[in-house]
Amino acid sequence: MKLYEIAAEYREALKALDGEDEQLIEDSLAAIKGELDDKLEACLCYYKELLAAATAHEVEELAQKARKAEYKGKADRLKKYIYVCMKGASIENLDGIRAKASFRKGVESVHIIDHRAIGKAYRRVVASFDKVALKAALKAGAVDGAELVRGDDSLIIK
Repeated sequence: MKLYEIAAEYREALKALDGEDEQLIEDSLAAIKGELDDKLEACLCYYKELLAAATAHEVEELAQKARKAEYKGKADRLKKYIYVCMKGASIENLDGIRAKASFRKGVESVHIIDHRAIGKAYRRVVASFDKVALKAALKAGAVDGAELVRGDDSLIIK
């Protein structure tokens, strides 16, 4: 029997407690509860097993990310070394058989030196809210345009 079927049967047995033979209903409730407890415990064990597998994959993923970062770092350092050597030798273009390299002009970007000297036409205003103060105010009373929302309860499994 599936877990949801056992749970439904248990609910029906609980509803039937108002019936005539309470001892028979209590005995069947105890039997169903034992089966329900066993299924729930098996589900909990499987849950823990899945978490352990996920943790093992996370550890392996972290190790692979570290190796990836190491290789990318080495490649970046080698690219900088090639850049310095080519610039130092005034080589703008290298056209080899297995590899090619050339320089591209850098992207233009704006570097702000003095924020106060720039006109208002170039400014943006971004609204942000103090959510800690808003929460305290909402607990004390109503605040127009905001409300407190409670998320779903979480299940703790040990």
